[in-house]
Amino acid sequence: MERVERIVKKWYEGLEEGKLLGRRCPECGHIEFPPHYACNECGHLDTEWCEISGKAYATCFIPQSMMQNNPGLTEEYGDFMWAIVQIEEGDILDGMNTVVLKVGEDRLEELNAKLPVPVKPCIVQRDGYKMLFWELDE
Repeated sequence: MERVERIVKKWYEGLEEGKLLGRRCPECGHIEFPPHYACNECGHLDTEWCEISGKAYATCFIPQSMMQNNPGLTEEYGDFMWAIVQIEEGDILDGMNTVVLKVGEDRLEELNAKLPVPVKPCIVQRDGYKMLFWELDE
């Protein structure tokens, strides 16, 4: 458990510094983002910290109405949609936890017709800690 807590702490420290951190596998080169100690590609257990470029693409947009999860974001940030995001380094972030801010469901059809759509990281202060969201990179 201590190793897991260290990785979570380092992740949030990176966000405080405006950095996106992942873990690179020295065996196969795969990058885990968000970071995990074990490589999900080859199973190697000793991964190393690396900085993520922040270049990414949304490969699918999911309207709020299709998800039962709205963690109070509308009140704080306005319109948003869930998205599947692929970072330049290769990992794919699932739509269950990946939010694109400042874009409403009225743009769903337009954006899904233009896939993949460039997005950029947006680190925001929330409830005493920094959190990673995404914005359109238009």
